[in-house]
Amino acid sequence: MDQSARKWADRRSAERHDIRLEARARRPGRNYSVVTITDISTDGFAILGLESYSPGADITIYLPGLGPKLATVMWQRDGRTGSRFFEPLHAAVVDHLAQRFG
Repeated sequence: MDQSARKWADRRSAERHDIRLEARARRPGRNYSVVTITDISTDGFAILGLESYSPGADITIYLPGLGPKLATVMWQRDGRTGSRFFEPLHAAVVDHLAQRFG
């Protein structure tokens, strides 16, 4: 785990839920990519399938029924990308996604 990923993981305060959910993601001015969300919390998520982005890059993730959510890439390695939401999700939303797609 690289240094920035380790620091972010150490600061996590929200419980993460393993899920398997197809979604769309994109950077401003770029085409959409189909990605798979592998875990989610109120604060952020990890996905597979996103092209290479540097930490600090902004992305928009489109979650079913919620519309676009802005996030910042925190780390990327081995085909996975971890991102932090600009505005945390409500715990009930995360619980619903975990029950439906977990």
